[in-house]
Amino acid sequence: SGSPQREQLLQSIGLNFDIIISDFAEDLDRTLYKENLSQYFIDTTEDKCCHVYQQIKLNENEKNNFIIMGADTMCSLNNVVYGKPCDKEDAFRMLKTFSNNTYQVFTGVCILQGDMIIKTFFETLLFKHVNNVFDFPIYHFCTQFRALLNNEIK
Repeated sequence: SGSPQREQLLQSIGLNFDIIISDFAEDLDRTLYKENLSQYFIDTTEDKCCHVYQQIKLNENEKNNFIIMGADTMCSLNNVVYGKPCDKEDAFRMLKTFSNNTYQVFTGVCILQGDMIIKTFFETLLFKHVNNVFDFPIYHFCTQFRALLNNEIK
């Protein structure tokens, strides 16, 4: 996973790991999963893990000592699934859509040991996104808040 949040989480529990971004296109047809959306995320993470496994081409001795973990997170509001924003404008549009709404955040996880799937699971969280806490336009607020946090961290 290329997620900075996931990287930080794994570091916080003391794991030693390398990040290898999957080349999986994440193009599974979501319409096939309308009755079981959780399976969409599990299938996506399984495909991500399998692609990473193929990318690293381990020899036979390394296979059983190597663990690959993949994850995928998306949001859903009113039965519409939102993937990763493609740019700042798309992120802004998504934030506006989620404003003053309760939406779901789905995460699927897959863990491989060698070429065998040893664990898959799926979690759902509900979030309430509050609009314009300080009466700023959302984009301006996010920009200013990020700058404030960056200054305090340094």
